[in-house]
Amino acid sequence: MRHFLLSQEVYSLRPFLTPESAYSNAATWTALIWQIGGILAPLCAGLLLGQLGLEKTFFIVFFLCCVGSICLFGLSPRQFPSPHKQHLSKSLKEAYLFIFKHPLMFWSMLLDLGAMLFCSVIILLPIFAHDILHLGVEGLGILRAAPAIGACIMMLMLTCYSPMQNAWRNMLYSSFAIALCTLAFALSSHVWLSVFFLVLIGAFDSISMVIRQTLLQQLPPKALLGRVAALNGILVTSGNQLGALHMSLMTRYFSVVSAVLIGGTLCLIICVLSFTRTRHLFKPSPTLKKHATVAKSE
Repeated sequence: MRHFLLSQEVYSLRPFLTPESAYSNAATWTALIWQIGGILAPLCAGLLLGQLGLEKTFFIVFFLCCVGSICLFGLSPRQFPSPHKQHLSKSLKEAYLFIFKHPLMFWSMLLDLGAMLFCSVIILLPIFAHDILHLGVEGLGILRAAPAIGACIMMLMLTCYSPMQNAWRNMLYSSFAIALCTLAFALSSHVWLSVFFLVLIGAFDSISMVIRQTLLQQLPPKALLGRVAALNGILVTSGNQLGALHMSLMTRYFSVVSAVLIGGTLCLIICVLSFTRTRHLFKPSPTLKKHATVAKSE
C-alpha cells in the first residue's frame, strides 16, 4: 500500500520538478536508479542481516526512510492546480475517458499489460534453474539479476538517445522483441544463452517502461496527473500479479517450457493485432517530437 501511494505521488509531482523537455531523460534516470536499487538492495540487506541482525537492520531501514522523507521538505514551493471537488466515480470516469480518447496512451498501456500477462518468466526462473538448466542457488541468482542488468545497460543508452522520437513504433518493436526473446529463452538449454536472452528481455522492457512513464507526464493535463498515474499503477500492479498467476496456472496443465512458449506466442499475437490497429500512430506526434528534439539538442 505504501509503495502504491508513494509511486502515484511521485508521478504527480515529477512534472512540477523537471522542465517538459527533460521528461524523457528524467524518466530514464528514475527507472535506472530504481533498477540499480533493485540490484543493490538485496545484497546490502543480506550483508546487514548477517553482520547486524534483524532488529538493527530494520532500524537502519527506518532511519533511511526518515532521512528521505525529511529531504522532501527541501523542495521549493510549487504552484499546483487547485483540485475541483467532485464525486469519486465522476473523478475516475474523467481519468478513464482521457485514456480512451488518447490512442497513444491507451494502446501503450494495453500493450504493456499484454507483455506483463504473458511474458512473466521471472516467476518460473526457479523451475528453469533446477529442472532445465540444472543450476544451484548461485545460478538462480545470476538468472534473477540478468533482466535488471539488461535494463541498466539500456537505460544508460537511453540517457543519450531518447526513444520518444517515434514513441509508439519503439514501444511496439520492443514488445515484439520481448516476445521473441521469451520464446528463445524457453527453447534454450544453455546457461549463458538463457542469461543472454534474459538480459535482452530486461533491456527491451526498459524501453517500454521509459516511454510509458514519459507519456504519463507529457500527455495528461496537470489536474489529471494523479488520477491517470493511479490507474496506470493499478494496471501495472495487477498486471504483474496476474502475469505471475497466469504462468503458474499454465505450468499446472502444461510443462514449464510449453507454458512460456504459449505465453510468448500470445504476446506476439497481441503485438500483431496492435500493429494492424495502430498504423496511424507510427507517425511521430508533434508534441512528443518537439520534446525529443529539444532533449536531444540539450
